[in-house]
Amino acid sequence: MAGTIGKITAALNSFTNENTFALANLSFDFALVKVAAPEEYGELGALMSPQRKRNAEDGPLHQTARKLGALFDDIAPNTPALFTAYGKRVSEIAREPEVNPRERTGIFASQIGVDSSSIWAAVTSGSSAIAVHLLSCMLARIFTGPEAISIWVELVKDRKAQIRLRHDDSMYKHEHDAALLASRQEITRDEIAIWDNSARAWLQSGDQARILQHKQLMLILDNLSLPVNNDENTFENVMTTWSSAMNAMECLLKGMPQRVNNGSAIIGLSAWHLYPSLAVLGDTVTSVRQNDALFEDTAILTIGLQFENKSQHGVSWSLPLSCLQYYGDPVRASRSIGRENSRISIDQFEHIILGCVFEHWGEFAETPEDGLKWLARMELLLSDQTEAREAQNGRNPQYVLWFNSLCSAGRRLRAILNTSSVESDLAKQELNFGRRRESFVFREGGPGPLFGIPSVKVLVSLMEDEERRIDLLRKVAQEYSLDSANFIIRYKTTLSSLSNCQRPQIEYASVAGVPVLDAQEIQGQRRKKRRVQKDRRWVYVTAEEVDHFAKCNCTSTKGRLYCLNRDAVLRCVENTTHSCSDEKASTSSTAVHCDELSHTPLWKRHDEIKSFGEDCFLVLDTYGSKESRRNRVAIGERLRFSSGTIFEEIFEEFTQDTLNDEHYPMFDRPLHFIAGHKDLAAIFRIDDSSNMTAPGDDASKEIVEQALKPGVLAPERLFEYLYEGWEDPWIENLQAYAAVTKIYSYLPHATVSTSVFSRTIGDGAWCRSASSRGNEKWLCPLRLSLPEVFSCIALFDSGIYDVSPDSISHAFAVSAGNSIFVSSGLLEDPHRVPNLSDVRRITGNIGKAGISFLVAPAISKMKAIDMENWRLINHEPFAGKLEDNFHQTSIHLSFTGYNLPLKTERKNRHIVDRPASLVETIVSVHDRGLWIADLNLVETLTFKDVEQLEQEFQSGFQEAELNDGSDDDEQAIDNWDELLDLPHISIPVVRTHKNWLARLAVTGVLWNMEGCVVVLLPAEPCWSCCGQLILAKRFLEAGDVRVVLVT
Repeated sequence: MAGTIGKITAALNSFTNENTFALANLSFDFALVKVAAPEEYGELGALMSPQRKRNAEDGPLHQTARKLGALFDDIAPNTPALFTAYGKRVSEIAREPEVNPRERTGIFASQIGVDSSSIWAAVTSGSSAIAVHLLSCMLARIFTGPEAISIWVELVKDRKAQIRLRHDDSMYKHEHDAALLASRQEITRDEIAIWDNSARAWLQSGDQARILQHKQLMLILDNLSLPVNNDENTFENVMTTWSSAMNAMECLLKGMPQRVNNGSAIIGLSAWHLYPSLAVLGDTVTSVRQNDALFEDTAILTIGLQFENKSQHGVSWSLPLSCLQYYGDPVRASRSIGRENSRISIDQFEHIILGCVFEHWGEFAETPEDGLKWLARMELLLSDQTEAREAQNGRNPQYVLWFNSLCSAGRRLRAILNTSSVESDLAKQELNFGRRRESFVFREGGPGPLFGIPSVKVLVSLMEDEERRIDLLRKVAQEYSLDSANFIIRYKTTLSSLSNCQRPQIEYASVAGVPVLDAQEIQGQRRKKRRVQKDRRWVYVTAEEVDHFAKCNCTSTKGRLYCLNRDAVLRCVENTTHSCSDEKASTSSTAVHCDELSHTPLWKRHDEIKSFGEDCFLVLDTYGSKESRRNRVAIGERLRFSSGTIFEEIFEEFTQDTLNDEHYPMFDRPLHFIAGHKDLAAIFRIDDSSNMTAPGDDASKEIVEQALKPGVLAPERLFEYLYEGWEDPWIENLQAYAAVTKIYSYLPHATVSTSVFSRTIGDGAWCRSASSRGNEKWLCPLRLSLPEVFSCIALFDSGIYDVSPDSISHAFAVSAGNSIFVSSGLLEDPHRVPNLSDVRRITGNIGKAGISFLVAPAISKMKAIDMENWRLINHEPFAGKLEDNFHQTSIHLSFTGYNLPLKTERKNRHIVDRPASLVETIVSVHDRGLWIADLNLVETLTFKDVEQLEQEFQSGFQEAELNDGSDDDEQAIDNWDELLDLPHISIPVVRTHKNWLARLAVTGVLWNMEGCVVVLLPAEPCWSCCGQLILAKRFLEAGDVRVVLVT
């Protein structure tokens, strides 16, 4: 018996040794091995699309999960509690309808829905594959796609080397047979890229589903500074981090509190959407209750030692990547989780933009509340003006888009800041992040606070009239203690008294009140003089006018009081071609008092100035000729200011060259510009001494606040200043910001990467392309083409990948992360497509790595006419009945396998894994599962031979109403065989009533048929209008055209 047992044992050993060698050389198909998913993951599987589930259970992705799980099986942490909790969490996320839409119809029906493929592939492969999936989520959370792929390639390579080394050094080599077998499986970069892409898409969906917890975590992380691991060996670094994170989470899920001094566990909870309560140690202990039902109350993660590197916010991870490039030294990738590297909504993006703006505004926006108040003041001034301009010009209501966008963002931010919530704290964090990224909008200089409005020159130009300008400049002078003896205001008057006069419209005003004696009534009749401060004005006269005044016969001794020639005195002053000596003298009985001559412009202006409570003087330009005045009056040389206010005495004073005013003697030097607008109103210095403090370029906040009021500042001038006043980069940047907000307003739940703030917004290829075409006005939004929209989305979605619009000119959709961005023309009835550059978002992806730009093949194919189906072709007469006979028509996507990598950076780095590519995509039409045609729908909907009839129902269908000038009858087209073999004489009417997908398919097929003009009818068409359109099309095409109606 013993001998028999010994023989059996020897045979078994022989069998084992022989099969060890065989297994080691076996090419094993891991896709054949599938295990039942744990029940916690059951709901996730039930909610997957059929196509994704097949790939995860039997396709290439399942094979990748099996191979990675087997390769890391010996070292993957065994954490059953974590696997169970993770299953519950992913099922909860997949249950969210906003994250995982249930309705899956249209062209992208197979691609719609949350991408949980990598999770399902892992759970049907075993526990080690689940652990590898969790590691994939950790890497995807912090590193870019090419970086994560490079890390995986290095991990796989080093793990295989480790297995072979252990096998070679082992005494019992058969103990390592399974690992050795796993190490001999090929895992390609493409397989790793798709594995990583699925995990990356899942992270975005999970963040959306757990948005409140995610925001809370981001708020905490921004106040931390924690490294993950300092090991320079990539394999050891990642394995240690992976093990540490999973073991810490396992303990927490068992109710055991944990304390960590590095960021590994933080990356884990962020990547796996598991939220234990936190205690952050610092000067004080910050406790954060996250109320995650998967954790017990005792499960508290304490974050201990923090590091002083405040330049790196959040949790940072740095690894040397030796497999990123084809050639060269390892490239160090340093990334972090926190505000610097996170995904945000478009509303949060606008908060950061406001932070950029407020930082540029300096003292005007020291706090968010200050900045929002100034923004609201400008919005109030412009609101009525904007509406009036829109009504007047008939423009799009959003044509002042960038300023409207800022104001809308400001209103939303104000509402958030008025609450005490996580949202409020997060908004403040976003504002502060924007303040640190001012160069995103204002890279080179910029306009200054409030878009340059506080500039004294700008404020002067924006005032309602010269009186507001003078008031403003006097406030500036008062602020800087400028005295009237050394400074004066020169301004251009626009008041009606001088509007039709040929005399100069330049006047002068004192910067402050001048001391004068003023009479004051005391005890009835008694008057007492007192010294007061009184403002002054000087109205302009020229040497020619003074000369005519001196020669006038009316300027006798009594001429100051009476004029025998009725208005001749002042006519001499106003009109230098007139002289009283030319007039026939009148008798004293006709003498008229000079007060009755106050209708002249000079006297009217005098009265207006007196009504302001100021004294009116005259100022003389001593250069007599018109040429001298033209050349010198603008710079104020050789001016003489009068010492009195009685005009006749002033003229005599000027003729006698006697000036005694202690404040304004005659001077023969130019006025020195100090502040204001030289052509409208400005402060000038009379004394050129250099030890006087002059005003700066900007007015104070107090002055600006008083100026930004209706009735003081002219709204139409403010509008024009912002609307037409700039051709600087910052305007282009704000236009670009407005364009981004407009694009994303149509993309619900789409997010952008904060990495995009590392550059200036206007530097993007999409913005440079749009700006190169120019805009009519600087406040108009950028008019973007579809390739420019896709380029913009790719940059903002990734934060770093800048694709030239020229290289994607034929793209009709973009797949990135958990989103498909597609031209709206492919998602709607072709009759009502307003603009193909409008883009919509679909939750899902096409399952390819990186950013995929979908393009159709250059040549479309179509099913040939099947002669054996002639019995299906009836072409019955059309009697006006509208119905859908193409309800079994569907459109599907498939891929030819042709991918073209795209350049995504200005700096040409030869990285192995290109993050963006053109993917040739077939859009095929099927009927009852049978192929009909492959189409290029974007070109179809932009082609000239597709018409939309706009007129709606007016009367019931009658053959006479469809009078197109021919004897052709109308024939119904009710199936694809009838459509492919159209009648040659009659007018085909394709009946796809209210079936937008079938109408889209029919339009695409008909466009490819030679000689067809497609007319898309509304739901209730006007038939007589339709006949007129047919007649017009036949006339334009000289009769050589077949018009096909699509109902």
